[in-house]
Amino acid sequence: MIVSKRRLAALAAAASFAAAVPAAAPVATGPVAPATAAAHACGRGTHAVMPDRSHKCLARGQFCRHTASWQRVYRSKGFSCDNQDRRGSWHLT
Repeated sequence: MIVSKRRLAALAAAASFAAAVPAAAPVATGPVAPATAAAHACGRGTHAVMPDRSHKCLARGQFCRHTASWQRVYRSKGFSCDNQDRRGSWHLT
């Protein structure tokens, strides 16, 4: 099997790039709170930590879970999950 110079050069470039990527990755100096990282992706006042420890950007009209534990979180952020559409899905208001 004869390997062309072009293919060999591409393979060498890919290998050197793969070796350089971990070296260029930022090094964390301590534990980073996931809430802090996720808070920057949401608009002001719309970030919430849900009962299942997930992070969600809340907005009116989004799908929601109609359970007591989730309702407490929605209400603490100024929303309620009391709008049911004709298909039976619940939405934030």
